[in-house]
Amino acid sequence: MLHFVYVLELEGDYAWVGVSANPAKLLRQHTRRRTDPPCRWTTLHPPRALTVCTPVEEGRSPDEALEEAIIDAMARRGVARVRGGAYSTVTLPSETRQALRQRASARRAEIAEARAPETEA
Repeated sequence: MLHFVYVLELEGDYAWVGVSANPAKLLRQHTRRRTDPPCRWTTLHPPRALTVCTPVEEGRSPDEALEEAIIDAMARRGVARVRGGAYSTVTLPSETRQALRQRASARRAEIAEARAPETEA
């Protein structure tokens, strides 16, 4: 079954990152606050738009793709502004926050390196 990694843009520059075979349905559920169980993150920060919806590559685990997308979003926005997957609680444990900050920092460095112009020797 084809899965998609999606990013919900939320009010206040927050984000929710998820994976689903039907992201449009999940967007409706988050918008109407009818997820089961209720999503506290999108209740606190209501959805504005579905901005990213990328198919998971064939042969790749949806959970692995989700984890990568969460870290990427945290690198761009900050750990405090992104939730999803295994990091869905409103208040993350301090050890988890610290580990995520380190991973997000490493990802920011990768992004910066990829954007840096190549220098000729």
